[in-house]
Amino acid sequence: QNPSCLKSSVKFLKSVMIWGAVTSSGVGLLCFIKSKVNAAVYWEILKHFMLPSADKLYGDADFLFQQDFCTCP
Repeated sequence: QNPSCLKSSVKFLKSVMIWGAVTSSGVGLLCFIKSKVNAAVYWEILKHFMLPSADKLYGDADFLFQQDFCTCP
């Protein structure tokens, strides 16, 4: 085979999953997720990232949390 006709490729691409909050009041914390997300993992993300972000951005004011229902591999 002629090496100039060959093209290398990557079979297993690496991926990154991030949870984050974006609001009209600013941006919240980012969470880099290293495992599959189930209900327990998602709850931990909300406790440790969403609630502190909401507190920082809104304090005692009311806010609406909008879930985008994006699937997690």
